[in-house]
Amino acid sequence: MITLAEYKKLGYRLIPEDGEFMRYMAKAWLTACKYTFNRITAKKLSEYNRRGICELAELYYCDDKQINKPVLSATNQNYVPSHVITRVKSYLNNKINTTDAH
Repeated sequence: MITLAEYKKLGYRLIPEDGEFMRYMAKAWLTACKYTFNRITAKKLSEYNRRGICELAELYYCDDKQINKPVLSATNQNYVPSHVITRVKSYLNNKINTTDAH
């Protein structure tokens, strides 16, 4: 797992140093282990992968703390009518299919 010293050495500062740091870093580490089928170890981890785990930990932190979340409109409360979604999907599918044909 990545230590607080390594986290700071890589230039990250968002997660506080209190007990929350270890919680978010553990969550990110376990996610990385899950998707690599436990094939990663702290000794074999490149700087690129260490940064990825730090980024993931910060994403979990931001998600929990509601940091950088968009403000929802007071009128629609994040509701998008299904006919709008259908039209957007149709438009995107047409764009993808016509692009692939060329």
